[in-house]
Amino acid sequence: MPPEGVGLRVIDNRRRSLSHIPDYDVKFLKALGEIDAEYAQQVRRSGCAHCGGPLDRSDYGRKPRPELGEAAESYERRCSFCCRVDGCRKRATPPSLRFLGRKVYIGVLVIVASAAGQAERLTGRGAVRRVHGVPARTVRRWLEWWQTVFALGTYWSEAKGLFAIPVGVAELPASLRTRFGAGVAGLEKMLRFLAPVTTTSVRARMAMAM
Repeated sequence: MPPEGVGLRVIDNRRRSLSHIPDYDVKFLKALGEIDAEYAQQVRRSGCAHCGGPLDRSDYGRKPRPELGEAAESYERRCSFCCRVDGCRKRATPPSLRFLGRKVYIGVLVIVASAAGQAERLTGRGAVRRVHGVPARTVRRWLEWWQTVFALGTYWSEAKGLFAIPVGVAELPASLRTRFGAGVAGLEKMLRFLAPVTTTSVRARMAMAM
């Protein structure tokens, strides 16, 4: 079960599935963009965290993988802001459910392929070459990221306390994925939980509250 306060608005996806990777559900992918837009509005209304000045839009262009079909347009830019005050000009990039930091692949696929990769032979004789369309070497890098950068980071050191039963670090991200339930509703909850690690310019506690 997910920890209290983590899952907010959950999209009704009981009849939809992401089992056919990378044939994602377009409505689900677009809905993640709508949630990101809500996060962006909250960040902009809060103003600059450093000086309190107003924030101007200054997005980053993105070329995410895989091919997203009708949802591609909503993934071409990552929302970001810049303080308008001269002498400050600090960045404020809202947390995201679409993008897991600077990773080229969309966040959903990073989670799904990483979890699946733990059950596959990624090295040695007979190793698979791709996991859900992602090169095995990329999945290996992701698994290393989960075990090191994520597991040893400040956010996880605080957030893991939200779980009554400890999450197995050696089995990340699969061990974390199971805590949020099956299907796309569970994926959305996990993406919300991970949102604070997708930005370094918005305070983690503020991101967790979203």
